[in-house]
Amino acid sequence: MRWPSANVHERSGAAGVGVGVRLVACQNCHAQYDVSKLAAANFHCGCGATVANRGAAGIDAKILRCGSCGAAVAEDAAHCAYCGSPIARDHRERNLICPECYARNTEGTRFCTACGVAFRPRRIPTAGSELACPACGEDMAAQQIGDIGVYECPDCEGIWVPARISRSWLIARSTLTSNASRLPVCISRRA
Repeated sequence: MRWPSANVHERSGAAGVGVGVRLVACQNCHAQYDVSKLAAANFHCGCGATVANRGAAGIDAKILRCGSCGAAVAEDAAHCAYCGSPIARDHRERNLICPECYARNTEGTRFCTACGVAFRPRRIPTAGSELACPACGEDMAAQQIGDIGVYECPDCEGIWVPARISRSWLIARSTLTSNASRLPVCISRRA
C-alpha cells in the first residue's frame, strides 16, 4: 500500500532524530540515549546496567532501509517504494551513528538505513526519578518495558504504569510472567 502523502513525517506527525544528537545504546536492554549534552563518562540505564558515554566511529554501510519508515529499499532506489520519501545516499551528510550497527545515517532520520533499528532516544535516568508506591509508600525505581516507562516497587512488587497504557495491555502481557498473578497493578491518573 502506498500512502497518499509522499512525506512520512507529515503523515505521522513524528520527527526524526534531531541535529547534533549522539546516540548510545545499553548493551543489556538496547535502550537508546542521547548523550550529546552529557558530560559524565558513564550513566545508569533504567535496567540498572552501566552505560559508557562514548560513541563508536561510524561506518559507511550499504543502504538497505528507508530512513523515514524503515521499509526495505532497492539498492539503487531514489525514493522509498512504500512511503515515497527520498533515499539520502550522500555520505557527506551522514552524521548520526546508529547505536546498534554503527552505520552512518542522515540526521533527522527515524530508522537506521543499514540495520533498520528505530531511533528512539530516551531520557537519561537521573537521581530523584523515583516515585513513591501508591500501595506501600516505598520508592519505586524507573524501569523500561519495551519503549514504555514504568515504575516497579521493590517491596510489594507493584508496577506503576502511565494512564495512557490500557489495562488490557497489562493483562495480555502478564501471562508472560509466572509471578504476574501476584503483582498488584497501579495505573496512574497522570499521563
